[in-house]
Amino acid sequence: MQELRDLLDQQAGMVARRQLNRIGIDSDHVSAQVRAGRWVAPTPRVVGSTTGELTWHQRCWLGVL
Repeated sequence: MQELRDLLDQQAGMVARRQLNRIGIDSDHVSAQVRAGRWVAPTPRVVGSTTGELTWHQRCWLGVL
């Protein structure tokens, strides 16, 4: 999970599902986190680890990812 924390720290809390898959986090885990309200899915391919309105940096990462 350290790899996930590092990614989230580096990318303002935004991460692509492909990045999650690469580190062993499957779509079922992501869906469970979104349903529980811990993560948000602003697009089908990107999730965020924070809830609420995205910051400017998070919107930038959303565009990059």
